[in-house]
Amino acid sequence: MPIECIRYTEDKDDVWDEFVFNNKRNSTFLHSRKFFDSNSLNAGDDCSLLFYKKNKIVALLPAVSYIKDGKIIFHSHPRSTYGGFVMATECGVAEALEIVEATVAFAGEIQSAEIVIRNPFRIYNQLPSDETDYAMWYHGFSIKAREIESAILLNEDSPLLFEDGTRRSIRKALKTVTVNFSEDYTTYWKLLTENLYLKHGVNPVHTIENFTALRNNIPDNLIKLVTAESEGKMIGGIVLFLSDEVLHAQYIASDAAFQDVRPINAVINFIISWGTEHKFKYLNLGSGNENGGRTINYGLFKFKEGFGGRGILRETMHKLLN
Repeated sequence: MPIECIRYTEDKDDVWDEFVFNNKRNSTFLHSRKFFDSNSLNAGDDCSLLFYKKNKIVALLPAVSYIKDGKIIFHSHPRSTYGGFVMATECGVAEALEIVEATVAFAGEIQSAEIVIRNPFRIYNQLPSDETDYAMWYHGFSIKAREIESAILLNEDSPLLFEDGTRRSIRKALKTVTVNFSEDYTTYWKLLTENLYLKHGVNPVHTIENFTALRNNIPDNLIKLVTAESEGKMIGGIVLFLSDEVLHAQYIASDAAFQDVRPINAVINFIISWGTEHKFKYLNLGSGNENGGRTINYGLFKFKEGFGGRGILRETMHKLLN
């Protein structure tokens, strides 16, 4: 029986999230409607797809469509850490080929000029899930961008991978800094917003209102905030997104006035210890790339590599339709 491709509508929220949260293959809460609905912009251009076989969902594709330079772009997913196909455990090569073929057909029906698929990192997969990567290549997709993120393998030997300079910075920080989990997201968001604007001239993707809505909608244990304090003042922190085996550093910020204290070194050290104790496999510290991987922040990569971080490749695939 052929794969049937259905465009997402709001009445499918429950079945979508049931599939995501019960998926034992390659989904995280960043694929859920609860995540996408926390950003009101997604409601305006959502173009997500559900794939059925024998009246049963076998895959999802969170996506939007928008106009760029007068052309329609079908994109999975520009406002999330990643998009990509969420696959049922039983899906194999044949199903993946049909799913990608159906995606191309749908994009053609809405007169898209380009399909862009920003794949998730393989470290999030609970099972091997590269069938759709192969199927995209088979159906004429090519690589649009390659980015490297730095992930730390968490185990009892993790501290042995620290470089000497990293160890010194941690020891220096812990003389004056205390680190722990925090619920004070409001104070942290002020620090984060100031930090991002100072360094990059941008604001966080989530406003504090968006983020509060997200935290209220998903299970409490999937988002955590770790902060560093000195003399009663919050001077740094990391927001973590949790999946089954991975801690993902979604937002990192520090007070520029306390840079010499090295608060982020202390926070990362705390997270590594906690993550190891709680049997997580990786801490993903994010990318040092911009411009689709063509711009490299060597200093940022070096900082993360000092904790034992090593490269995880993420590819963005695309196909031009006209």
